[in-house]
Amino acid sequence: MLKSFKMPADLLKARSDDELLKRWAHLTVTPSTKTLESAKGDLVLLGYPDDRGVKNNLGRLGARLAPAAFRKVFYKMSASRICTLVDVGDLFSKGGLRESHEEARRILQKLRKNFSLVVTVGGGHDWAAVDFDVSDAQIIHIDTHLDVRPFEKNIHSGMPFRYLAEKGARIWCLGAQPEYNSPEHWKYAQTHFEGLWSLDEVQKNFSTILSKVLSEVEKGKPLFVSLDMDVFSQAISPGVSAPSPRGMSVEMIVELLEAVSKDLRHLGIYELNPKFDQDSQSIKLASYLLSRLLSKRF
Repeated sequence: MLKSFKMPADLLKARSDDELLKRWAHLTVTPSTKTLESAKGDLVLLGYPDDRGVKNNLGRLGARLAPAAFRKVFYKMSASRICTLVDVGDLFSKGGLRESHEEARRILQKLRKNFSLVVTVGGGHDWAAVDFDVSDAQIIHIDTHLDVRPFEKNIHSGMPFRYLAEKGARIWCLGAQPEYNSPEHWKYAQTHFEGLWSLDEVQKNFSTILSKVLSEVEKGKPLFVSLDMDVFSQAISPGVSAPSPRGMSVEMIVELLEAVSKDLRHLGIYELNPKFDQDSQSIKLASYLLSRLLSKRF
């Protein structure tokens, strides 16, 4: 079931009379789920308040709280560009995780027809298997973890990129750390991904690697970015499902998002975990990155 999001009144009170001081809240439309098919705008936001896949992967719970926490911070931010953001709300399901994924696929098919950019906020990383499950998918996978574990029995947050690779997606992975991935999974990614660069390699040659990825992406086919917020160090982004003491820099991710801003079809933000955040650090970072992306796209 898709549950509509209603913008809190306190986010709409201030600065609405000055075009130069508008918040993202003032540029957002929140339609009824009954009018989903007719909803149109520059981009659309969909939330996944779900961490059952994290639980199945034996991770720490709390990512289900991410969409609500993200909106609370993001919509307060000053809008750097005038565009129309349509927030269709959150997906809730009384069924199992597999049924929830199938429902999201149906919703995304409708949204992609009316919007050139889709933004989803999770939720566990298993939702990437839904978000990027299209033909000719090209995915820039930014993560400490490869997420290529087998998934024969249960859907879980460690499986999306094995699923997508076996569906024929082209995947470029940046920032993974061998310390958090088994040798077998690393070998799988080296065999099935278009490119795999460890955190050490990215830190030494980021601009060169980014240029290579962009040269290999085929124009005219869907380009997606999967951003797992644990790709940053725990000092920068503590509110995630599986933190690490090392990670990519904010500047690297900003440069990457700006480089793909005009061609991007879908940005997925995953594994935000407000339960373990400190002063909303991780939520603020994710909100900043989306706002920065929008400032370059529109």
